[in-house]
Amino acid sequence: MAITARNVIDRINAISIDKLNTRWPVAELLLWIGDGMREACLRRPAVGSKASVVQLATGTRQTIPTDGWMLLDVARNMGVTGTVPGRAITPVERSDMDRFQPDWHTETKAIEVAHYMLDERDPRAFYVTPPSTGTGRVEVIYSAVPPIP
Repeated sequence: MAITARNVIDRINAISIDKLNTRWPVAELLLWIGDGMREACLRRPAVGSKASVVQLATGTRQTIPTDGWMLLDVARNMGVTGTVPGRAITPVERSDMDRFQPDWHTETKAIEVAHYMLDERDPRAFYVTPPSTGTGRVEVIYSAVPPIP
């Protein structure tokens, strides 16, 4: 059974002896619950994990959906329609690509990508190789920003 915001507010009311919400209005309690949910996601990003199929942009730099704040994984190619599971995508270190294949940003573009790289300094973005034509789609797993209850 899921714990709802109403369950939490009922418990707060019981221990604070504020059943009419005069001391702690429901709107304020909801803000505190939202803060707690966001803090849980910051400390354990997988708590708010979500999978989504996204269309790749042209080139190497890509971004996660707007409701996300941190990429966790790029799992697989999903074809041009986003419905056909394809080749797995493996993580590589960007510093290794830069060192051993410095022209990787200018390679021939492809629909399907082989590798992805993330950078903790830019958690909403990731890079792919070979560069994308902008027509392929991939399945990403990311930590979504929890909605305010």
